[in-house]
Amino acid sequence: MGDLTPALGPAVGIVCGMVSEVRALGRWADDPRIAIGVSGARPDRAEAEARRLVAEGCRVLLSWGVAGGLDPALRPGELVIPAEIVAEDGGRWPVSQAVIARLDRAIQATEMPRSSRGMTGTGAILGLDDMVLSAEKKAALFASTGAVAIDMESHRVALVAAAAGLPFLAVRAIGDPAGRALPALAARALGEDGRPRIGPVVAGLLRRPGDLAALLRVKRDPEAALESPGSGFPKHIVFPTDFSDTAKRARPWLLELVGNSAPSFSLLHVLHSASGEEKAFAESQLDELAQELRDQGATNVSYRVPVGTPYEEILKAGGNRVDALVVMGTHGRGLI
Repeated sequence: MGDLTPALGPAVGIVCGMVSEVRALGRWADDPRIAIGVSGARPDRAEAEARRLVAEGCRVLLSWGVAGGLDPALRPGELVIPAEIVAEDGGRWPVSQAVIARLDRAIQATEMPRSSRGMTGTGAILGLDDMVLSAEKKAALFASTGAVAIDMESHRVALVAAAAGLPFLAVRAIGDPAGRALPALAARALGEDGRPRIGPVVAGLLRRPGDLAALLRVKRDPEAALESPGSGFPKHIVFPTDFSDTAKRARPWLLELVGNSAPSFSLLHVLHSASGEEKAFAESQLDELAQELRDQGATNVSYRVPVGTPYEEILKAGGNRVDALVVMGTHGRGLI
């Protein structure tokens, strides 16, 4: 297996099959603590990329992206975070339960609909070296292995993690469900760099134009699935502040939300009575914070300094949206 002793370097190594899966990581794709490998849905390349990530010093390996469904109960977009990875030859690799527990707590803390959460810390993903195209083959694999989903990277990444003695985790969103067959052209549609191969796709469609509808579905469902891991992130952030030390401690958490599903930000300071001097001060402070958010990449930032009751103004800022999140200190100068 070679020398896989970790050295200094990025903390987390992520192996994806497609460039679109890298994009689904959002701002984390550019985090210096994370290194990424793209396999082009080629198992040998997934293993090689995992080895490279270990050699660069990664201390945790993650298999990330879409998977095919084997369990008929799983729908497109549902998350699968398995308890183990299995292979057709009988190989089995457990997933780090400590990492799963931390991730599960993070998922539960979001407003992700329960119908999108799928399975966390249960079941198995079956790793295969060849793409499964027919619904009949999926049904047979489900019956023979009990695995709930399949992909072409996780078993190779798990193998490398086990050899290096590193924690391993797989996070997959269902792309094609168990009952859906894939056109043969899907096996030739992705290049080694993880990008679509336009030439073979066009040539294949010229020979079998009837595959177009199925191929478009192959493209659409994984794209929708890749939106699912981030769908639990709030789309509208409300940040009420009275500029106290406690309120300032919440600012790093606010900045951490920039880039997750491109949320909008509403900054708020509530006055108890009209005061031109206090309002001017508050506006200058909120304007400074708004600029800091824009510098971090936020594009939709607004702020208000109304006169009223804090909790009522906070509710107004949320606008009765189910995808809104209030970020604030535990208490400020007043009673909240």
